[in-house]
Amino acid sequence: MDDVSSSKGSIVYYRIKQLDIDGKASYSKVLTVKLKNTNRQITISPNPFTSYLNINMEWSSSEVITAKVINVQGREVVSKSIQMSKGLNYISMDELAKLPAGNYFIQFISGTERFTQKITKQ
Repeated sequence: MDDVSSSKGSIVYYRIKQLDIDGKASYSKVLTVKLKNTNRQITISPNPFTSYLNINMEWSSSEVITAKVINVQGREVVSKSIQMSKGLNYISMDELAKLPAGNYFIQFISGTERFTQKITKQ
């Protein structure tokens, strides 16, 4: 998972360096990823949080999405289905009190969209 939300450009480049046991290094070919310009309006508060999050966000269509909280190891720790309306939506996630303090990612996933934001638990 790579959070590119703070990227200023519309293209991100990736390559992988492989280091063998004998010390030889090789690189994969460079892959280009074009970023969508979503201009999505989102407010998450409080951040850092202690037990809950209030989220205000724009969504492009009326549909059911999944909100997932993922720890830094990439493991899903909370999942919630949410009915979104086209336009501004208010979401409350109050099932976060038992999470240990640390950094997390919250993802909003539909059949056609995926949006990720970094959050912190105090």
